[in-house]
Amino acid sequence: MKRFLLLVLSLAITVFGMALVGCQPSTQPSHEHIWETTYSSDNFSHWIKCEGCDEVKDIADHNLQNSDTCSVCGTTTVPTEGVTYKIVEQVAQVTGYTGDSDKVRIAATYQGKPVTAINSYAFQEYFDKKITAVYIPNSVTTIGGGAFSGCAKLEKVSLGSSITSIGASAFADCSELTDIVLPNTVTSIGAGAFANCSNLTSVSIPDSVTSFGDIVFMNCEKFQFNVYEGLNYVGNSNNPYLVLTDIPSAIQFNSSFNLHNDTKVFASNLFSGCGEITTLDLPDSLIAIPDCTFMQCQELKTITIPSSVKSVGNFAFSQCSALESIYVPDSVTSVGTQVFEHCENLKTVTLPANATYVGNVFNDCPNIVNLTAPFEVFDSLLSFDKEKMESVTFNSGDTISAYSFNGCDALTSVIIPSSVTTIESHAFDGCNNAKIYCEVDSKPDGWKNSWNNDCPVYYYSENEPTTDGNYWRYVNGEVVIWE
Repeated sequence: MKRFLLLVLSLAITVFGMALVGCQPSTQPSHEHIWETTYSSDNFSHWIKCEGCDEVKDIADHNLQNSDTCSVCGTTTVPTEGVTYKIVEQVAQVTGYTGDSDKVRIAATYQGKPVTAINSYAFQEYFDKKITAVYIPNSVTTIGGGAFSGCAKLEKVSLGSSITSIGASAFADCSELTDIVLPNTVTSIGAGAFANCSNLTSVSIPDSVTSFGDIVFMNCEKFQFNVYEGLNYVGNSNNPYLVLTDIPSAIQFNSSFNLHNDTKVFASNLFSGCGEITTLDLPDSLIAIPDCTFMQCQELKTITIPSSVKSVGNFAFSQCSALESIYVPDSVTSVGTQVFEHCENLKTVTLPANATYVGNVFNDCPNIVNLTAPFEVFDSLLSFDKEKMESVTFNSGDTISAYSFNGCDALTSVIIPSSVTTIESHAFDGCNNAKIYCEVDSKPDGWKNSWNNDCPVYYYSENEPTTDGNYWRYVNGEVVIWE
């Protein structure tokens, strides 16, 4: 009997095991896919389906280029209902969203006008709509500050091919956003543009970017920076070190930094508060010194600005109280306001002749001794900042105002360029110790007879003069008087 029971049990186990094997999913496909020859689509993307099952392939966003019709699948898309617009002059702007769709397609035109901008905070008030995807047409060039801030469910952003500016906090707090592709038209990314995007891992920054705000990727815990010598960079496959984004707090008080020479862009406020830095070699490829870059670098004594730099921003060297000299090369075409505010020890300054100056370059710089700059820069100085000047060279300007040098008791040398066609009366009153070197061979008609009271004046002569008078020339860039 026992033998019979064992036999039955063994048989049952064998049958049960075979049944289990038979229930395992097959590793072979149930059939060979036969793909449809035309695309399936919805309002946002297209794909190819298998005729015999639910499998799909080649899923992609519609390629709209300059129309509402996809150039790949032929689908004509329609804007999402509920997006609100307004017309400003000859263009339209997105102002908000009141619809219910979790996917939003913005129109390329509204009432016959191109839609060129998404206004600041346009979608911020509608984050409770659970927007998961937004499709921005090629007509849009500007995404305003905070436009999608707080859209916590936003997973996908399709940017059109014409975007040039992404405003401050534009996508801040979009915690489900994992990646975004920036077109190679983007030139400006505002402060905190992707701050608190906790699932964002990377963004390829195109070479077109020339302006980059601070804290762009603040609190992006999963973001993968390109690290060089302890500093955080972002860029693209051709140049991973295009933008230096921030100085980690662990090394903020280092006395020096080794920067990657391929870096073209600094984030704003980059070294602000790095109070121990004494000197810095800037990359030869750097194109700008943004606003507040070295603000409160109180130990910074020397820095060389490379000839690749095109602009120096507002307050760039503000409160650099140890800085003694600065040479801004002729490559710079734009100089901001209060660049050298409260640089109490600044003594020697050379500024470019042909730059645009948007405001007072100096404020509370009472120890400037040698200044080479356009007349407009000198003229904007407070008298407090002129008191200790010994040498002034004007490298551009056409007019010197009345009483411009009043109170410049320490001045010993002034060079007036040939571009100056007008000098008002009493311009040099109070310069009792100055010699004036003019880059013209005689007094122009536009110089008032009373332009200079008592200062000796020297006119320019390349060759040894044959007439009586005071003359001078340049020798190796230095002033030499003809005896």
